[in-house]
Amino acid sequence: MARLKLAERWQVLRRHVFGKASLVGLLPVLVALAGSAALNIGYTRSLATTRALVTHSLRVNTAINDVLSAMQDVETGQRGYLITGDAAYLDPYRAGVAAFEPGTARLEKLVRDNPGQGARIARARTLGRRKLAEVDATLAAMRSQGFPAARALVASDTGKRTMDSFRTTIAEMRDAERTLLETRVASMHQTEQRLFSVILLGIALALSARLVAFLLQLRIRRRQRAARQEN
Repeated sequence: MARLKLAERWQVLRRHVFGKASLVGLLPVLVALAGSAALNIGYTRSLATTRALVTHSLRVNTAINDVLSAMQDVETGQRGYLITGDAAYLDPYRAGVAAFEPGTARLEKLVRDNPGQGARIARARTLGRRKLAEVDATLAAMRSQGFPAARALVASDTGKRTMDSFRTTIAEMRDAERTLLETRVASMHQTEQRLFSVILLGIALALSARLVAFLLQLRIRRRQRAARQEN
């Protein structure tokens, strides 16, 4: 009876020791696996943020082009009307005038987190309004005094200088946003590569954990068989 109790205690002790050994063997792999999961979550969130910034830059570029296109339509309508005297050629002008203020307002809202771009859109709006006033003056002169009066206003080059400054400001906005976009795209690609590496690491660690668990279980079973044979 005493020998039986001693054997039972020995079996309990073996299971306790082997169980701890199994846990100790798996612990480093489990810790690494948890770390990999945390990195995965972090990189996934970072990637989502970077992609949102890339999308934002693309929207800003579209808005910049829309503002420039509005002013180009104004010039096209002005030129067509002055050359032909036909009011039908003012359709692009009217479309450009209607689109300019909403376009600058949308662009200003998109770049409100960027002081440099905010200053540029403010300048572009001022120049655009100045150009619109000059165009309106030439159209009014054309209607009331005829082509010679309108041509004299155009020949002063005031409108040309204003439009050149407007285009320069728009170009500066494009350059600034292109730099931001390139930086954000590079960051996005880097984060994608890191996330892919972390996913591969997680898969490798998961397989390692299964392998370690299998080997430990196999070792415990062998020792249990050896213990039974001893008894």
